[in-house]
Amino acid sequence: QNLDKPTSTEETIISPSGGKSEASWDSRVAIVGLGGIFPDSPTIPQFWDNILQGRYSITEVPPERWDPLVYYDPDKSIPDKTYSKIGGFITDFQFKSIKFRIPPQMADRMDSVQKWALTAAKEALEDANLPTDGNKRLPVAVIVGNALGGENQRQNDKWVFFNEIRSQLAEAERQNIVPSNERKKLQAYLEKKLLENIPTINEDTLPGELSNIIAGRICNVFNLTGKSMSTDAACASSLAALDTAVKGLLVGDYDIVLTGGADRSMDPSSYVKFCKIGALSARHSCPFDAQADGFVMGEGAGFVVLKRYADAVRDNDRIYAVIRGIGAASDGRGKGITAPNPEGQKQAIHRALESAQIQLADLQYIECHGTSTVIGDATELAVLEELLKNQNIPNRIAIGSVKSQIGHLKSAAAIASIIKTSLALYHKILPPSVNFKDPNPRIDWTTAPFYVNTTPQQWEATDGIVRRAGVSAFGFGGTNYHAILEEPPRDGSGSSPTIKTHSHSQWIPMDSPTVIYSSQSPSDIPESDHCFLFSGQGSQYVKMGQELYDQIPEIRNILNRANSICQDFGEFNMLEIMYGSVDLTSEENQERLTQTQHTQPAIFSLEIALMEYFKTQNIFPTRVAGHSLGEFSALVTAGVLQFEDALKAVIVRGQAMGQSNSNIECTMAAVLGSAEEAQRIVKMVTAGEVCVSNFNSLSQTVISGDLPGILQAIELCKQNNITAKRINVSQAFHSPYVAHAEEKLAKFLKTIEFLPPKIPVYSNVLGDLYPEDPDKIKEILIKQNTSPVRWVKEIKKIYSDGGKNFVEVGPKKALFYFTKDILKSHSDVTVNYTLSPKKPELQHLTEIIGLLTTS
Repeated sequence: QNLDKPTSTEETIISPSGGKSEASWDSRVAIVGLGGIFPDSPTIPQFWDNILQGRYSITEVPPERWDPLVYYDPDKSIPDKTYSKIGGFITDFQFKSIKFRIPPQMADRMDSVQKWALTAAKEALEDANLPTDGNKRLPVAVIVGNALGGENQRQNDKWVFFNEIRSQLAEAERQNIVPSNERKKLQAYLEKKLLENIPTINEDTLPGELSNIIAGRICNVFNLTGKSMSTDAACASSLAALDTAVKGLLVGDYDIVLTGGADRSMDPSSYVKFCKIGALSARHSCPFDAQADGFVMGEGAGFVVLKRYADAVRDNDRIYAVIRGIGAASDGRGKGITAPNPEGQKQAIHRALESAQIQLADLQYIECHGTSTVIGDATELAVLEELLKNQNIPNRIAIGSVKSQIGHLKSAAAIASIIKTSLALYHKILPPSVNFKDPNPRIDWTTAPFYVNTTPQQWEATDGIVRRAGVSAFGFGGTNYHAILEEPPRDGSGSSPTIKTHSHSQWIPMDSPTVIYSSQSPSDIPESDHCFLFSGQGSQYVKMGQELYDQIPEIRNILNRANSICQDFGEFNMLEIMYGSVDLTSEENQERLTQTQHTQPAIFSLEIALMEYFKTQNIFPTRVAGHSLGEFSALVTAGVLQFEDALKAVIVRGQAMGQSNSNIECTMAAVLGSAEEAQRIVKMVTAGEVCVSNFNSLSQTVISGDLPGILQAIELCKQNNITAKRINVSQAFHSPYVAHAEEKLAKFLKTIEFLPPKIPVYSNVLGDLYPEDPDKIKEILIKQNTSPVRWVKEIKKIYSDGGKNFVEVGPKKALFYFTKDILKSHSDVTVNYTLSPKKPELQHLTEIIGLLTTS
């Protein structure tokens, strides 16, 4: 994709919503990137996992938000109290302003809705392989749905309106109602209680709270130069944004657009006002259920990246779903401004179907507005029932509502539904809706042409049948939207997992503060020079490699063999731990995989399985290196160790490192600074023993030590304006504190055979080549546990030895970032990776194979 030049597509004629459209496939729009922050879901992969797991994310209001003792009363007649104190809240969110190049003092006055929007937008842009470093002006449009701004405005107004309190207190003193000294004490007390935690108003306050600034902030941070605007259609705001975005694409206003919605309006005033119209539930969110008694508010932000379908295919983009049509309508005159009008809903759905040139019976799934209100749910289902009357429906249509899990996100509700439905089409899974136990009695479910899907199931489609879905969003005030989504063609164009080779012209890193934008094409890769880098611990995630296990026999065979060794030698089922148990929650599965004794064998086995598959594609590295644990994979690839011996060594290593050998509590911290800065901080520590354990890149160094020492080091970093973050580990890896693990590993390594390397293999301990002598290799490897990982020196040595084309082999791409940072001054370097949880495994691996076989 060329972001410097506008693309050209066939001319299309776009009619207004409701008019007859001559829509061809080439006039449709592709969803090529997803990003989001939702309750219990800081990322899109977690969001999808929570949907499939049926996770219910509704809780009582967190104490740091507002105090129910002040604002809550179960008596619905009290005019200024809320009878509901539940919602779908985002918790534990941390905004790293420096990562977005925003000064901390400015970030203090930014509403959380802007921070969430930036974070979700970043994920979506990177998922679409677009740079987010802001170094280059990109002609990308931004259209954001938002209805209520955020909560900051109402908080900041307290500073302004407190003047009235001061004035009335002064008047009370003049009227001798309050003595002067008591008035001053009372005023000071109220100022402290009401204003202490609210930043004073300055030049950053107004832009930090305005609704339209959400879009402007995204454009400013990521240097996006297309059309920028916000839309307000109440609860349909983000679908209104999508509608606007699609039309702009099709008339050629821009070639790429980031669109979605963001909402944070969960303050007491929102609760109280919604309660006064009887809209909220005090108990639960259960769309379509007889127990539904109101909606539950939620919050979050979600974005999609859109391109014209033809452009997405040309750019070899992954396509989650294709937008075939959007319809919109207003209720007109009805029973009331807040009451649903079936005629308006019917008209919006009809217009969407007309635009897509299909019938409602052609859908297999409908993501309903489904708010869990008695009248609202019944009205929506009655509309669908009427529209489907007299249509030939081969099977009943599955329906659901994401609000059953995360609540009603108001202006961000529709984009959550769009993302959920896009993922359902992409993964070919009909997603579940939760809390449906006792069907709404207003609907005759025995004859209804639809059913509430309550468990994930394969989305079957016979030859000639296209998987299609509808998404509804109906807004306060009578605004109605409906979108038609469908899967891309199954002939391999755009996003088929059977596609042979793709060669993206850009490789864009994700989630790294030190990313570098590269525009190298496959022809830039030096001929026959592949340096494979093997990932270490920390890159694991549940279901890593599962798609490859299911579809590639060579990978499945290696992993099955590894599992047998783990069961016999380590007494655990590696595959069950890697891919999760249905008897455990997603958190329990992740926690089990994160345990060192499980993590290390799983990562090692997956890396060797990938290498085995590369062999079948005639791809062989010319040199290898591994980070910490990854060095065992490098030694197997270089022929120094046999697979079974190395796996047993990794099992011993993992078990030993997972066991504490003292009563001293240890941990680690990542210092986002140079090695010199980290070493200077370490020398200043007096509260404990701390050392540098990982020289990861030019801008990241990891330190290990006892807890008091690490905590002091983090505080020292803060005092010196250096970002440092404690790592969630209970051991001080690569330090003297894990000497007990070194002893156990040394004992085992003496029992297995080491051979001379067949290709150059590099050492973490040396930051240089391993020697040829197998006994010396063994001695050095034994020291690795307690020695620092000299990754910067190692990568520079590889480069000086002629290594230019690097490929990270492993579940994620941490070494991808480190290597790009270390060699950022060299324009003749390419760095790629084999897997990422954000990309379809088989498709991306096939692309990498295409790159390596053409180099």
